[in-house]
Amino acid sequence: MLHTEMKHRLKNEFAMMLSLIGLQSHQLQPQLREALDAIAQRVRIISGIHDRLQSAPADKNRVDLVEYLGDLCRSLQDCVRELRPVAENVRAEPIMVAPEQPLSLGLIVYAL
Repeated sequence: MLHTEMKHRLKNEFAMMLSLIGLQSHQLQPQLREALDAIAQRVRIISGIHDRLQSAPADKNRVDLVEYLGDLCRSLQDCVRELRPVAENVRAEPIMVAPEQPLSLGLIVYAL
């Protein structure tokens, strides 16, 4: 039950961050607004990663890492499309991992 509450609170924190960013962006010059919009898009990606991992069926104790990385890279590609062209190409051997592992790997890929 504590784990479920923590997941719910984290989802609420992502929503709160997006709301605050949205409120602030309306008061700024266009150039600064664009920067906040980029930040909001990145928060949405991280939130989406979290949602995807948390929405896996409860009986599923493994995550398809190739599918997960492909989805993540497509989301990142959409995020930076207006800044610069990026090609998404995930080549990996099929591997199933424990549900707690992809989030850390996703954050590493996101940082690259």
